[in-house]
Amino acid sequence: MSWMWLNLPLGALIFLAVAGIPLWMVLKRPDHRPSFEPIPVIAVAVPSRASAVAVPSRASAVAVPSRADLAAARS
Repeated sequence: MSWMWLNLPLGALIFLAVAGIPLWMVLKRPDHRPSFEPIPVIAVAVPSRASAVAVPSRASAVAVPSRADLAAARS
């Protein structure tokens, strides 16, 4: 008997375990119905910080201090 015929039952067993165990878990304990409660006002009223931050679109748009500005800041 060749090794292929010995590997087929092992492959079928692994396939059935990969497909069957999650299916068995879902059928044993199904999820409850979703709750359609309204969202709390606190979660809706919090603004996003991302809209308040300005990001330059190019590297040349970034302000870099000149040597004169650095020399004036040191003295």
